[in-house]
Amino acid sequence: MSAFLLFLLCFLFFFSRLSSAAVPAYLDGLLPNGNFEQPPKPSNLRKTVIIGRYSLPKWEISGLVEYVSGGPQPRGFYFAIPRGSHAARLGNEASISQVVRVKAGKLYSLTFAATRTCAQDEVLRVSIPGQSSDLPIQTLYSTDGGDTYAWAFKAPSNRVKVTFHNTGIQEDPTCGPLLDAVAIKEMQPLRYTRGNLVKNGEFDIGPHIFKNYSTGVLLLPKKQDKHSPLPGWIVESIKPVKYIDSKHFTVPSGSAAIELVGGRECAIAQIIRTVPNKIYSLSFMVGDAKNGCHGTMVVEAFAARSTLKVDFTSLGNGGFKKANMRFKAISARTRITFYSPYYHTKLYDYGHICGPVVDNVRVVSVSFIILLSSNYSSAAASPHLQGYLANGNFELGPRPSNMKKTVIKGRSSLPKWDISGVVEYVKGGPQPGGLYLAIPRGIHAVRLGNEASISQVVTHLKPGSTYILTFAATRTCAQDEVLRVSVPGQTDDLPIQTVFSTDGADTYAWAFKATLTSLRITFHNIGTEEDPTCGPLLDAIAIKEMLPIRYTRGNLVKNGDFEVGPHVYKNFSTGVLVLPQQEDQISPLPGWIIESLKPVKYIDSRHFYVPSGHTAVELVSGRESAIAQIIRTVPNKFYYLNFTIGDAKNGCRGSMMVEAFAARGTIKVPYTSQGKGGFRTASLRFQAISARTRITFYSAFYHSRFDNYGHVCGPVLDNVGVFAARK
Repeated sequence: MSAFLLFLLCFLFFFSRLSSAAVPAYLDGLLPNGNFEQPPKPSNLRKTVIIGRYSLPKWEISGLVEYVSGGPQPRGFYFAIPRGSHAARLGNEASISQVVRVKAGKLYSLTFAATRTCAQDEVLRVSIPGQSSDLPIQTLYSTDGGDTYAWAFKAPSNRVKVTFHNTGIQEDPTCGPLLDAVAIKEMQPLRYTRGNLVKNGEFDIGPHIFKNYSTGVLLLPKKQDKHSPLPGWIVESIKPVKYIDSKHFTVPSGSAAIELVGGRECAIAQIIRTVPNKIYSLSFMVGDAKNGCHGTMVVEAFAARSTLKVDFTSLGNGGFKKANMRFKAISARTRITFYSPYYHTKLYDYGHICGPVVDNVRVVSVSFIILLSSNYSSAAASPHLQGYLANGNFELGPRPSNMKKTVIKGRSSLPKWDISGVVEYVKGGPQPGGLYLAIPRGIHAVRLGNEASISQVVTHLKPGSTYILTFAATRTCAQDEVLRVSVPGQTDDLPIQTVFSTDGADTYAWAFKATLTSLRITFHNIGTEEDPTCGPLLDAIAIKEMLPIRYTRGNLVKNGDFEVGPHVYKNFSTGVLVLPQQEDQISPLPGWIIESLKPVKYIDSRHFYVPSGHTAVELVSGRESAIAQIIRTVPNKFYYLNFTIGDAKNGCRGSMMVEAFAARGTIKVPYTSQGKGGFRTASLRFQAISARTRITFYSAFYHSRFDNYGHVCGPVLDNVGVFAARK
């Protein structure tokens, strides 16, 4: 009996291992012999016609199916097979099918290259048991016969039979659609980006794209496609849209985007959850795919009762712009829709239609935007602490009895703060001795004399969480000044400079990790100068709790869009200087390391022009600073490093260049700035040489504003992503 039980257990273990190995963890690639490069045996061919139901390896055929090679054909035909050498042509009522192992209940997308080979109308029926669609095969989207389509289905069981069937009855029985590649991809579950109500707004989850050759993937309208191959989105009207990738095209952000190739005859839409009468912001990017599509393009966007027309002049060389529209929800569901009102063709091929590109679609509650950027008057009770410290703008002054001219008398005389040493309470504007103190964020500030300090106990901290202090500090005399910022156990000495903004509006960030629920934050002037009142000016101090960083699916870079960073003042900002790592034990820009000697500048979309989202980084220090991140990689595997560069619309002009490094790969990206805003994308293919790869960016040149040569500036970096290269 025990021997029998042992045998039974071994059998069950073997069977479970066998069954679990039957279905790959994640399908994404060609079906077996999906490129038809395994031919039938010569004995099973009559000229080009396949004889025998199972004669085409890995496939089952029915009816007149030909095995053809690319190139010139009898009767003057030419078959373009750009992805390989061979293909299958389906005659009248012919079909090919294959049984595929899948996961029951999962959504899959088939990507297949299908071309009409004769002048007659052709329809291809794609099906699995219980689900089918009749897809019209056209050639007007790419004149080289490279059209690719996608069709999605939900797996009813662990094995499905995928069938391609020519439903036509034509005069010539051999006239039928050509299939030269068939791939499958399992669609991963959609995840919301925090605050964004749009699912899959960057279009990074979509059908398989062939690695060796792609003119994009046509996504047909909903009536021909029960399940969308572009999860979250609906393709409307009568013509398809095109799904394009960053390897073969220029896309504004991430690894994929949508090209509106059908003019007014197609639209892409999504229905989102909203709260009636609430105000929302719809933002997106439009551009061209760097595929020779030229002309004056327009994308129209609709949300609730609001409409926006976005113009974009394309030279076919790649480029894009941002757009934003506010709308008021009128129900619990709101449809957002995009379409192109015009038709376009490629510059050198008028038979190849194309259109504007849409990417990075976001809908954010206006109250969410205010939550991210507003200044709270108290630092005590917010669940995610963000805003001024108590009296952080110093507008609550000491009593007159506690002042001797500008010097504060008494340790606790400055409301909400403790002081030590010579601390002055000053107003902005002209000062005795010919000085001028610029206080752009308010009326009052404090100045720290030699060895003077101010401190405040901040409560309601979360032990283990990271917090960032944002503070405006200006050097008021010609001497060198250093400001020591500390909490118990963590201290940094920060050099205060004025080269980054000549109006005395420099702002800095410093990060620390909370060890207790209450900590004393101290700002201390460590200098010993001839003039004891000469010292740094502090005019605004804010705090922000850093939320955990989440990876974007497929992107190995953390915080690549720089959306997680220090607090930015609402009423006035020239950007926030993030100092090198040697002066900053914990980074105020989570995920990133500031290297070398000088800082980079963190800028926001309220005060500057940024390529995408709410924030970006400006490389203001030339070769003296660099921004880097160490990512996890697989040795010898290939990856793509994608990023966007531009200018901040802050008067920074000239020929800029950003250099990027990853493993042994290097790319120099030039950009000519007029100082009026604009950007471009770049991509670097590299091979990892270890399990950790450092990606690094710096500006090759130094720049200053054209109207103020004392104000240094530089190119903007945004939307950094590293994606595994497709096999």
